[in-house]
Amino acid sequence: FLCSAARAMRPPLKTVPLPLKLAGGLFLFATSVPPQLKTQAAALAQQAQQALRADPIVTMELGAGVEVGGVFASAASDDGSGLVINCQLSGGNVWAECTAFGVATEAGLELVDLSVANMDAAMQGQASFTLAPTWRASAGADLVAGKFGGWTAESAREAALEAGASHEEAEAAKRVAEAALAGGDTSAAAAAGAAAGARLARARAPEM
Repeated sequence: FLCSAARAMRPPLKTVPLPLKLAGGLFLFATSVPPQLKTQAAALAQQAQQALRADPIVTMELGAGVEVGGVFASAASDDGSGLVINCQLSGGNVWAECTAFGVATEAGLELVDLSVANMDAAMQGQASFTLAPTWRASAGADLVAGKFGGWTAESAREAALEAGASHEEAEAAKRVAEAALAGGDTSAAAAAGAAAGARLARARAPEM
């Protein structure tokens, strides 16, 4: 069943208590995703990892090279149009987890919402901050690219500043864009993700 990201219904995810996550992670990883959904869950986790690594706020808060690890819990809509996964994050400076929501589209499962929580936020069942949905970042890519003369590291910085980010957040957006461009990723989405991450810094939940 295919639907647009704007109309997708998010399936409810049963919360796993943090102590159980810490004590029984390996057991949860082995049983949290039904066999028929493992391929879709892996694809969604990969998209989440790409979004996390492209976001300057994640880099500042958790460090570089964050990896999406095992799945603590998952939930899927009855018609197969939506999937939510709650995953461990590894490779960062502190314990953290992410929750990703994806919907089925003609191009396959698409990540439309992604949040991150540190240990304190997870204990309260809350998110520390939420990243921009990829479809929103992509939608504004052409407009920002035209306004700032194309997608460059400097345009990512300028876009972040105009969106209300602090000087430090804008510089972080620039560094992320520089790394993406140095790695051969010249897509508008890479720079859009960098600017979007800085833009959302002001709206994120309590500091990590």
